[in-house]
Amino acid sequence: MRLVPVVLLCLSSAGLSNAGIIFFINDQPGFNLQAGSLLLRGIEDFESSTLGPNQITILPDPLAPGVANNPFPTGTNPATGLTVQSNTLGGSASAPSPRGSNGLATASAGFLSTPSDQISNNSPQDSFDMLFALPSGAGVRAVSFIPLFFPDSGFATGTITIQAYGPLNTLLSSTTITGVDYVNAGSFVGIIATGADTIVRINLWDGSTGSNYQGADDIAVYSDIEAVPEPSTLLLSGLGMLLAIGWLRALRH
Repeated sequence: MRLVPVVLLCLSSAGLSNAGIIFFINDQPGFNLQAGSLLLRGIEDFESSTLGPNQITILPDPLAPGVANNPFPTGTNPATGLTVQSNTLGGSASAPSPRGSNGLATASAGFLSTPSDQISNNSPQDSFDMLFALPSGAGVRAVSFIPLFFPDSGFATGTITIQAYGPLNTLLSSTTITGVDYVNAGSFVGIIATGADTIVRINLWDGSTGSNYQGADDIAVYSDIEAVPEPSTLLLSGLGMLLAIGWLRALRH
């Protein structure tokens, strides 16, 4: 489903307050336009991996911000607040359920024509989770990424179902994208939360428990731009603090 900016602006001007998600499928310009009012917190491209060229290895769940894990000496980019892990619930991923040992796999550039360092679930019956918790505590309002599909052998394109969850594992919305692979990395998914919603988790599932895997790359995380107090507000706050200190000192004498 491709939404053009005009439609989105009309929805915004109508004052929508209901929960929801807007998906941008293979429409990066449209996503960039709508995300322009948000703050880009960071991007995770998994290029911090120390794995040599043309290699693949497995690692345990989760791969978390700032936590060393196998070929990732600093985990994921802390600025993104991103944790990636497998989900043993497959497509019925109503809650996080990491496999733990050997839950993830990562391949380096050159392995079976992989163009860059990538990551996926390691067991075909699992799905792939991206969890978000920004260090500042701000809510994640938008996420963009390249979805990846890995067949068990050979080269093929696949279908990925994308589920976006809010707090308390509330399913906000879902969509499906076709023609996904891991070599061309031509697909793009952008997700923007509407109303007061925030994105806490995104699940990717290829619909099969047999022989396929899924993952993501170039994951960008956005939040609302945090308001900076006006100078007059800061001045009043400072004066209030000084008066309070003076009052406390007066009480002591």
